[in-house]
Amino acid sequence: MSTFCRGLLILFSSTFFTSCALRSYTQDMLTIKPTVKTMSQSLKGRTIALVVADDRDSNSFGNKIGDYGTGGKIAPANDIATAVENAMTTALERTGASLAGSHSDSNLLNVTIRSIKYEGYRGLMYGGVTLTAGINVRLTRGASTIYERRYTATREAAAAHALGGKSKQWNTENVNGVISDALSKIFADEQLVGLIK
Repeated sequence: MSTFCRGLLILFSSTFFTSCALRSYTQDMLTIKPTVKTMSQSLKGRTIALVVADDRDSNSFGNKIGDYGTGGKIAPANDIATAVENAMTTALERTGASLAGSHSDSNLLNVTIRSIKYEGYRGLMYGGVTLTAGINVRLTRGASTIYERRYTATREAAAAHALGGKSKQWNTENVNGVISDALSKIFADEQLVGLIK
C-alpha cells in the first residue's frame, strides 16, 4: 500500500472515530409523536373525557453512553403531555368514541405519564439500550373511580457504544415506539373498554 493510501486510510479512520465519539456527547432533542393501535369501533357511541398529565421526575429520558462515562442527554423537543393527548384523542375518535369536556359527567380517562426512560450500558466493546415507559390510567364517573391500572412497555437493543451509540433517528423511532406500545395496551385492555359505558 502506498504512503498516500495509508495516509488517506488513517485520516478517514481518525475522522470517523472522532465524529462517533463526539456524537456520544451531543444532546439528542427528539420529536415525540406516538401512534396508538386500537380495536376498530370498540367504543362506538360512548362519550369520554380525557385528561393527560406528565408526572415524570425529569424532562430528560436519560443519557447516551460516552467513551469515558455518561454521554449527552436524550430529551423531548416538544411537550410530552400534549403529544400523548393528541395520540389518545386520535385513537379514541378512531374507535368511534365521542370526546367530551373534562368537566362533564361522562366517563373520564385520567392518563398520567409516570416514566419514560432511556438507559444505556456498555461492556468492553459493545453495550445496549433499554427503553421503558410507564403510564397510569384511571377511569372515573362523577366522584367514583371505576378502574385503575398501570401500563408498561419495554424495548431493548444492542448498541456499539464505542462507535457513538444509536443514531438520533433510531432514538426518535424507539422512544416513540415504547410510548406507543404502552398506549396501545390501554386500548387492548378489554376490562377497561368494557367498563366504559
